[in-house]
Amino acid sequence: MTKNKRYKNTGLKFRRYGDPVEFEIDKVLAGPAVNFEDEKYKDLLNDLQANILKRHQMEVTHYYFLQFLNHKECQEFLVNLSNHLTTARQQLEGQTPYNLNIYLTHAGYQFLNLPKGVIPDEEAFAEGMQARTKLSTEAVLEVFEEDQSIHAVILLAYQNIEEIDNKEVLAAMKVLNKKKKLNSDAFKVLFTQSGQLENPLGEDFQFEDGISNPRFFPGAFSSTKTARHAIRATELSPMQLVLKPDHSGDKAYSCGSYGVFAKFAINEKAIEAVVEELQQALGIGEDLAKANILGRFMDGTPLSISDKATAYPTNDFNYQELINSNKGVKKAKNDNDGSRCPFHTHIRKANPRQKGEENRRIVRRGLFYEEADEKGLLFISFQNSLEEQFEYILNNWMLSKFMQVDEEYTRLIKTNPDILFSKAGEVYTFPKAWNEEDLQEANNIRIEIPETMITFKGGLYFFVPSISFFKKLDYHPKRKLSVDITIRDPDQHNTLSPPIPRKFPFIPGTEVLIHQDRNETPGKYNFIKGTVVAFEPKD
Repeated sequence: MTKNKRYKNTGLKFRRYGDPVEFEIDKVLAGPAVNFEDEKYKDLLNDLQANILKRHQMEVTHYYFLQFLNHKECQEFLVNLSNHLTTARQQLEGQTPYNLNIYLTHAGYQFLNLPKGVIPDEEAFAEGMQARTKLSTEAVLEVFEEDQSIHAVILLAYQNIEEIDNKEVLAAMKVLNKKKKLNSDAFKVLFTQSGQLENPLGEDFQFEDGISNPRFFPGAFSSTKTARHAIRATELSPMQLVLKPDHSGDKAYSCGSYGVFAKFAINEKAIEAVVEELQQALGIGEDLAKANILGRFMDGTPLSISDKATAYPTNDFNYQELINSNKGVKKAKNDNDGSRCPFHTHIRKANPRQKGEENRRIVRRGLFYEEADEKGLLFISFQNSLEEQFEYILNNWMLSKFMQVDEEYTRLIKTNPDILFSKAGEVYTFPKAWNEEDLQEANNIRIEIPETMITFKGGLYFFVPSISFFKKLDYHPKRKLSVDITIRDPDQHNTLSPPIPRKFPFIPGTEVLIHQDRNETPGKYNFIKGTVVAFEPKD
């Protein structure tokens, strides 16, 4: 019996679209991601797109927002381009001079006429950001108008375009850069968005970011092997935080991830105005005033641990640290009352660090942008669940007027939304002194927000399919897209019980793996146990 090259070396039981995962993938994803060279990660990292487990470090990034036009043509385009996608393994090994990824929206999956079990099934993914988040209620949707049907997002990042010697990628880039014109029979580009690693904001806003980002596979690149010893095991996160098994792939460990794209314009003058007012009202320096907004000093030092920058950008804290009073009284005190780090600061609202909420964390891969007189952030996040992670953080924590605080029992306190997302005219309260013991009204100061500091420009949800998913879209004109089949009951595959007749949508080269046996009668096929045992195309 000869093996189909498409599935060579899998050595695993094959599954159809939509079948439950039958392998030990959950165990692999649940463990700390320590060494990417481990054999158990081979199929996973070769089939996973880059920029999820590790941020790309390319200087220039372009996002192309596509609308599909023709099923056959766009499938062919996706299949061809998928041959050049950057894998997670290539990125971890530093092999490619560019980073190429393809993301699909729910509308994109639907356009491709895929079986129901193929489309990621989370309800939030189907409903979209506009319907699910508090951000969208008063959003200024400049380019993400709801009537524009975005089917896919292509990310292309590079250090130097002259270093890209891949003719296929350069040809695709040339087509994509035609922007809103009809580029081909396959699709049109609705709009593009460019991003950059370099922070275009002023020197006063060069904040040390990424400290709390989950870490996977430390010391990935050969030049930084020693970094593995500098990162404690407790700082490594399991990949199940961000990866989700992709049933549309052909590997046992095929995985993808739910993604969020959001554009935020940053009003530097508005932030500066609040900083200046805090300095005057509290009699403090600029660094401490900024920390009362962000929750960290610009060097990353947590405000709940220190009232000054210490060049100690730790992520190992939870607001329960015991610190002596600033009045010289030898009394231990945690920060459950917000006397050191106000509840409305950005990092505290985005991650209150409550017990049992560790799996709420998301992986951020955002970039900056600069357009004419506007500067801001292209927020990108990856997560296992949109509803349980991104939406929960945004709606229940950042934009909520309440916060849970862990003590002997959990209590709910009234506070304000994340101050960075405040609106003009809203009033925020700050303690007069860091680690203030008496937080009575007389010991607080009130600041009225003069202008909106951050404006939401729009966004969308997408899913990052496994690379093998795109290979399956290969179009075979001699095969029908729907077939009559019979499936032998997996529990009865060693008996002579009659097959169970069923019908389901069929994409050529996916659900069935056909092996031709030379000893069999020509025209007959031998199928893997538990899957398809016979089929006949419809007329």
